[in-house]
Amino acid sequence: MEETSITLFVMDIHDVKSLIDCWPSRKVLADEINAFLPVSVRRVTPDQVHKWAANGSIRATYQMYVLNAAIARGLAVDAELIVSMHAASSGSSNVQSIARHTSGEAA
Repeated sequence: MEETSITLFVMDIHDVKSLIDCWPSRKVLADEINAFLPVSVRRVTPDQVHKWAANGSIRATYQMYVLNAAIARGLAVDAELIVSMHAASSGSSNVQSIARHTSGEAA
């Protein structure tokens, strides 16, 4: 049986911009997201990715595909982190989850 290994890169991901900055360019991220999109979903452009970083928010339609691209790239990102980043940017008081996630503590 063949073994598969996955290398996770732990980076200081604390908001949407820091997540997006894990890619070498907005275009590369857009291309990687588009590789996961079904044909029924509108393609992502580098300009959209730039706006996500500037606004601190990724449209809900694309969050799952950003997560897929991050995992494929080997980033230590999960759905809880993405939800927490958006809660933090919206002013929610439940921001502690981000600190736990990035420090490796259990929730």
